[in-house]
Amino acid sequence: MVSFDQIKLELKTTVDLLNETNLKLNTQSILTGNLQSQINNYESIVGNLQEKYNTQARLSEDLEAALKKANRKTKLYKIGTYIGAGALVLLLAK
Repeated sequence: MVSFDQIKLELKTTVDLLNETNLKLNTQSILTGNLQSQINNYESIVGNLQEKYNTQARLSEDLEAALKKANRKTKLYKIGTYIGAGALVLLLAK
């Protein structure tokens, strides 16, 4: 009888330990899922930031090209102005 009660108590303890272990396993599974979700979110953020960086770099290159074009036009206008002024002075001198 004592042996049966001891086995019964041991079984109950084993079942309680198994339930506790299953609870911990479920909690760890939930934590793992949450961490994986965070990793996916961070990867998405990094991807968006990389896309923004690429767009910004492209816009900077376009702006540089437009600035060089505007500087060339300005330089041509200045040269044209000096030539026109020189021609005007020559015409007035005659």
